[in-house]
Amino acid sequence: MARILRPGGIIILFKPSMCLWHCRGRDMNGEDIYEPMGEYGAKDDPPGYQLQKVMCLVDEAVKKRGGSEDAWMYYRELLEANPNFESGSVRIRWLNVPVCLFPPRIPDEHLWICRLMEENMKRCCDSWTPMLIEDGYERAEIQRWKQLVHEELNTKQTKAYTRWTFAVATRTDARWTSPPASRASV
Repeated sequence: MARILRPGGIIILFKPSMCLWHCRGRDMNGEDIYEPMGEYGAKDDPPGYQLQKVMCLVDEAVKKRGGSEDAWMYYRELLEANPNFESGSVRIRWLNVPVCLFPPRIPDEHLWICRLMEENMKRCCDSWTPMLIEDGYERAEIQRWKQLVHEELNTKQTKAYTRWTFAVATRTDARWTSPPASRASV
């Protein structure tokens, strides 16, 4: 990517997490504290966990095919080790977006992103059917999960956030040079 980026250009990498997060309170400065939701365990998890269940199953399916949910963990390492990006220009940030309109303190100007994320989660859930069938789940079982996820989102039972990781770096003005080999690949 650095080779085709113009000198002085900015690269922006982003990836949503396949794990849902929940807000467990606020710190002393009034900032929200987020942590990953526990993985599903029981056959019929409590309301609010059906989306997490489906996302965990999809994550397992992706890993079986060689994909990685953890690519975001290597953004800093990859960008800082690459001589084509300015030293000190790498910035990593997270954005926690509610999966539906449940939080009590959403500013009016942010309501639209919550509505979009809710619709996105429903459509993603619908689109995962072929992969789950390929992994051996029955179509009827998958359909039941999808109905439960849609119901959860419609009734605002999924009190969770999807975490988006963003990485930004600036391309140097120097000629492109081959970066060192890394244990991570994005």
